[in-house]
Amino acid sequence: MTDRSVIRAGYDELAEDYQRARGDRDHDEERLADLAGRLPSSPHVLDAGCGDGRPVSTWFDDSEVASLDFSRTQLELAREQLSSGWLTQGDMTALPFETDSFDAVCAFNSFIHIPDSEHGATLREFRRVLRPGGWLLFTTGCSEWEGRNPDWLETGVAMEWSILGVEQTHELLEERGFEVEETWVYPDKLDDGNDDSKFPLVLAQVA
Repeated sequence: MTDRSVIRAGYDELAEDYQRARGDRDHDEERLADLAGRLPSSPHVLDAGCGDGRPVSTWFDDSEVASLDFSRTQLELAREQLSSGWLTQGDMTALPFETDSFDAVCAFNSFIHIPDSEHGATLREFRRVLRPGGWLLFTTGCSEWEGRNPDWLETGVAMEWSILGVEQTHELLEERGFEVEETWVYPDKLDDGNDDSKFPLVLAQVA
C-alpha cells in the first residue's frame, strides 16, 4: 500500500525534475480536446493532482479550472504557469469542494498513487463533485500492480504507486455511478514497471 507521506515528500523534493522529465505529450492534448468537445461552454474543471499545471490546467482557460495537489512545491510551479484560477492544497480522497461543482474532473498521473483500497472512495468523491452528466478523465494502469522506486528519475528520491488495472477500475467506476465511455492506452516513458510501460487514460461519464 502506498504511503501518502512518501508521495508528498517525493513530489515536493523532485518537482522540478519531474517537470523536466515529463514534458509535453500530444496524446494528452488530443484527449483534452475530445473532452472539451463534450463539455458546455465555459466549463468548470477540476485538475486533481495538478502537478505544475500541465497538461490540464494550462489547456483550459485557467479562470475555469480548480487546480488541486497535496504537494506545495508542485502548486508553486503551477502558479508560475497559470495567470489566474484556483490553486488548492488538498487530497483527492477528501475533496474540499461542494457537491455538483464541476463539469469535468481530470486526474492525470495522480490517481495511480492512491492506495488501491481507497480507489473506490476516491471515485465516489469524484462522482460527488461532478454535476449530472459530468465527465471523468484519468490515468490508471493496464494491470494490477503495486511498487516503489527508491531512486525515481535517478534523483535519489523514493516514489510509490498502487494500481488496480483497467478491468477492476472499470468495475469500480460502474459501482460508483459512472458509465465508461472510452479507454486509450499510451506508452509512458516515466513508467516504473507496469505492463510494458503503458498507462491507460479512461473516460467515463456520470450515469
